[in-house]
Amino acid sequence: MFDDFYSRHYPLSSIGKENQLKLKYRTVLVAGMGGLGTVSSQLLNSLGIGKIKIIDFDVIEQSNLPRQTLYTVDDIGKAKVEQAKIQLSKRNPFTKVEDVMTRIDAINVTNLITGVDLIIDGLDKFTTRRILFRAARSLKIPYIFAGAIAETGNVMSFNHDDEYPCLECIIGDTTDDESQSCEIRGVNPVILHLTAGIQVNEAMKILLDKKPDLLGKMQLIDVTELDFDLINIAKKDNCALCSIEKDNLEKGTVGDTTKGEREIGKHGKSLITSLCGRDTYIFDPKWDINWNFTEITDSISKQWNVKSTGRDYITFNIRTTSISLVNTGIATIRSAGKIKNAINVMNELFDYIKK
Repeated sequence: MFDDFYSRHYPLSSIGKENQLKLKYRTVLVAGMGGLGTVSSQLLNSLGIGKIKIIDFDVIEQSNLPRQTLYTVDDIGKAKVEQAKIQLSKRNPFTKVEDVMTRIDAINVTNLITGVDLIIDGLDKFTTRRILFRAARSLKIPYIFAGAIAETGNVMSFNHDDEYPCLECIIGDTTDDESQSCEIRGVNPVILHLTAGIQVNEAMKILLDKKPDLLGKMQLIDVTELDFDLINIAKKDNCALCSIEKDNLEKGTVGDTTKGEREIGKHGKSLITSLCGRDTYIFDPKWDINWNFTEITDSISKQWNVKSTGRDYITFNIRTTSISLVNTGIATIRSAGKIKNAINVMNELFDYIKK
């Protein structure tokens, strides 16, 4: 049945049978189930992504229906994520859909994105987008940005390589402006489909371990004249996120991130990102991580209390401290209190792993 379902993908040079099986084991988060999110989630669902995690806190309104194509008049007043899950599940029995009805904020963002392979940005608020992107960069989760308003759209990919600009190089400290909302300026459904289509095409390349086309470049689309412009984007010299490495790991307001390097026992240096005000530290070891992750997770399970596991991650407790470890060696440490305690826990973990 699986082969029959995807039989029209197999002749494609961009997918084929081998890559279709790869997509089966990928997880994508779609943030926002409005005009862009509904279209991109449908395309991801059609492509055969193994799991799609959809997040939104809103309910369906009548004015949503012309452009948010997963919903019908019978859905008005119902939760967007719940109805989207129903429709997506009907269309593809091979894709698991997880619906989360919540507002993304600085407190919950790390938990929401842990374990996903890629993030699709379908948001319409810069404040929320900034929080989500910072967390994605800290965990090195590829991020595909898209925006669409009136009859124009733009798309850009981020793999968090220092060679390329980050999202904040582009948006800086831009705040939300209600005069630029779709309520005021409107939105053409055509621009949503074009923009989301390019966004998902970039996502598919990343999920199949190919280089996307829009690293360091932004695709601009204008349907009034059917213009497609591709512009190069340079890193911003004074970008607060990617150009300045701050080293005060225990200060900052909620929503900020601070960075610095520390020695982790005898193992080597680790870049540490502090998610300020949330008692959360993300460790990115700079020494070589060469291990069999299946063996590592089995060993950890014998030593500590495991909360959850996945193909590429394990979440467990060392006493009262929670650790989420991914196969690249990146670890998120929660409830450690001071940075000194977090470093001690990280050192204890790698001492055990290297025994």
